[in-house]
Amino acid sequence: MTFSFLISSPLVDLAYVILVASIFNWSIALTYVGVGLMVAVIGGTVIGKLGMEGQASFSAPAAP
Repeated sequence: MTFSFLISSPLVDLAYVILVASIFNWSIALTYVGVGLMVAVIGGTVIGKLGMEGQASFSAPAAP
């Protein structure tokens, strides 16, 4: 589930959705949200099935 969030978070940002809706229209923006969420779920599922959770580090570097 963590990877699904990490994939979808930059894709389906509220500001970007509003920007896409203002440039095009709301139906395209909502389609973009739907496709972005599907990509995130499929990507997170594939990463989970391949057992690649240990490939990413979620800790912040130490402050100098």
